[in-house]
Formats: sequence, structure tokens, C-alpha cells
Amino acid sequence: MTNLTINSQRRALIQKGHAVAGLTDADIEQAYNAMTLGAALGNTPKPIQPQPSDTSSAPQNSTVGADLANTFMNDGKNAFIASLGVVLGDYQKENDNLTSIIDGLHADNSALQDDVDNARRISTTPPQIITRTVDIDGNEITPDVNPQKVDTVQAADIWPDIDGAYTFDRYDFEAPREPAFYDMNQMHNSGLLAQVASAVKRDNPLWLYGEKGTGKTTFVQSLAFSLGRPFFRISHTKSMESQALIGCFLLPDSKTQWSDGALTQAIKTPRAVILLDEPTRNPDACEIYQTLLDEKYYDIAETGERVWIADGVSFFAADNQNGDGDDTGRYDGTFAVNSAFGDRFKAKLQCFYMAPAHEAALLVSLTGINKNSALEIAEFANIMRGMATAGEIEEPISFRRLNALAEFIVDGIPHDLAMETAVFAFIRHEQDRETYRTQAAVHLTQLRA
Repeated sequence: MTNLTINSQRRALIQKGHAVAGLTDADIEQAYNAMTLGAALGNTPKPIQPQPSDTSSAPQNSTVGADLANTFMNDGKNAFIASLGVVLGDYQKENDNLTSIIDGLHADNSALQDDVDNARRISTTPPQIITRTVDIDGNEITPDVNPQKVDTVQAADIWPDIDGAYTFDRYDFEAPREPAFYDMNQMHNSGLLAQVASAVKRDNPLWLYGEKGTGKTTFVQSLAFSLGRPFFRISHTKSMESQALIGCFLLPDSKTQWSDGALTQAIKTPRAVILLDEPTRNPDACEIYQTLLDEKYYDIAETGERVWIADGVSFFAADNQNGDGDDTGRYDGTFAVNSAFGDRFKAKLQCFYMAPAHEAALLVSLTGINKNSALEIAEFANIMRGMATAGEIEEPISFRRLNALAEFIVDGIPHDLAMETAVFAFIRHEQDRETYRTQAAVHLTQLRA
């Protein structure tokens, strides 16, 4: 009981006591003490007997004080019983709440036990391996593909214009479609094709880097096609998870089945040519590759399987920045790779744009554009690339832009509109776009289908 409550009750009692004729202060204190004692202890105090008054002013009224005290004791007892009822009611509510919580815990425990039983069933059930078709860049490949060697040939036997003495093993895998043309002279003239031949022969991985549109992907795909070998391209994004590479469990029709990821399927395929395209977009994937290239296998924890790299598998990685990432904004979202990962590659080879004559021939082959117009476009591209190399502009022009421009010209799109939408719109800075427009006005004057 707080002091505020006691003082309030004391005042009320004094007022009520003085209203009784002849009631002394001693009678009031006696009644007050009896009331507070009864409320606090809940006991029934012995009835208070009237006490003789020290004064003779009103001795006949001393019984009134005792009666009032007894009344207050009963009031205190009743108040205590009422309070006890409230407490008991609150206790019952708490008990009901606890019972509800316990019931909920039992339900949660039952659900958890179901999850444990299901996990135990999955972990003890032998996984059913799914053999499924992989469609990557048009090549339909299943894990049981096993190309057989046909012969060993010199480079000139595959690419007639190349006079190199290095050799390649050729196999019997037939891709469902031929990839885009790539002029192997570009690699041969730069001395890179000989290094590729050496790496392929020894199953050593190679890293290719260079500006966008220099043919890195097309070169690897063309090499695999020319050598009769399956081709896998694994493209990377920042959000790609390891399951996409390694694999995961599936539960179709409530049956536990394991599905190999793209990398697992690729390395199980003998003589596969695997292109890790833009691995700098996903550093976590590089950690997987680092172990794989070092140990030649990785373990799948979910199945307990150790997956070895199949015989004759060749790895290539390709990016724009030589694994160094980008801080210019041109290749946003790329990261510098761990130097230990980069060290797993035999060499890093820089890819360059094709010579204008070869680029023009490719434009004619792909789009059917007039030869003179194709050469004019290729010469224009060569000039702009030279300006980019000299630092006069930031953006060189890729072959994809040239191909789009040639297609528009063949399809009758007006010259100015074709240039604006197929080329200029892809240049990041307005100042560079103006430089492109100025040079185009000088060098692209005879375009026709």
C-alpha cells in the first residue's frame, strides 16, 4: 500500500470519525490501524474492545470507536478477499496462456520431427541421377557423350590459309549447327594460335581477354567445332549460385532426384571445350574453379560423389579486363579475381579486332552487303579503334555494331538512321558520339546494299 493511499485513507477516516459525536483521535487511530492490518493480512482480528478514555468529555461514546474499528477490519478483510480473487483470476489466465504455448510447442516439435524424418530419408536414399539434354549455344549434349579421336592434323588441314606446323587432335562429335565464322588468321598472325595448340594438347587452361567484340567467345566455339569436340559455355552473373554450377536435389513426384549443374555436366563430358565466360562477375564461382583446376575434381557434399574432370577436357576463360575488374564504368559489375585463381591458367592471351579486309569479308558472309560497303564500314571501324587506343575517345566500335549496321543497310534502312541507332546510340559519352558522327560523315559516304 502506497503512502499516497495511506494518507488518503487516514484523511477519510479522520473526517468520518469527527462526524461521530464525541469520537476521540485515539478511537480514530485504533480504527485506522485495524483496517490496514485487516487489508494487509487478510486475518480476522479479535474484536476491539472499547478503551477507557483519558478524558471525561464523552466516555459513553468509546464503544462507537470500537464498532467503527471492527467495521473497518471487516472492510479490509473483504477488500483482501476481493483482491485475492483478482489475483487468482489473473493466475488462471496465465495458466491458460502457458497451456496454449505448450500446445504450440508440441505442434512445432511434431513438424520439426517430420522435417528431420524427411531429411533422413533424403540423406539415406541413393540419388537417382538425371541424364538430361543440355542446350548451350545450340549444342545438344548429354553426359554420356564420348567423342572418339579421328586423326591428328596440322592447322593447315583445318584452316587452309594457316601455314603453322602445330597439330591438333580431331574428333567425331557433330554439333547440331555451325557457329559464326571466325577468321583463325587473326589468332595465327598474332602468334596466339600456336600457344592455343600447345595448351589444348596438354589440357592446360587458357585465359582470353580483349575489348568487346574481338571474337573471344566465337574463337573458342569455332575451335571446338573445327576439332569435332563438344562445346559448353558457362556465362556468369553476380547472383548466380553454386547450385547452378554443381547441381541440386529435386523432388519430382515425391522421388528424390539429383540434377547435375552446368559445370558438373560439362566436366563429365570427355573432350569437352568449356568456356568460362566473364567469371569476373562472380568471385564465388572462381573459388570453385580454383579448386577444380588445381585438384582436377570436386566433391559433391549432397551425394558424396567425387566428380573428376573427364579425359581431354579443355578450359578457357574470357573477359574484357584480364581479370582485373573495371573502375571506368564500361564493364560495370566485374571484379578483380583472386591472383591464385588466375595463376591456374597456362597463359593469358590478348585478342584483337580483325584486320579490315577479314572483317569486311565476314560482313559480306553474314549479311550479304555489298563488298565495297562492307570494306568502307570495316575501315571506319579501324579508324575509330585507333582513336580509342590513342585515348582520343573512350569507346571503340565492336563487330556486333558493324554487323547491325550492315543488316540495316541491306534491309533498306536510311543511312543516317541506321548509323544513329546501330552505332552512335551505343557510345556512352556525348562527346565521343559527336566524334563518331564527324568521322562517319567523312568515311561512310558510299554505303549501299
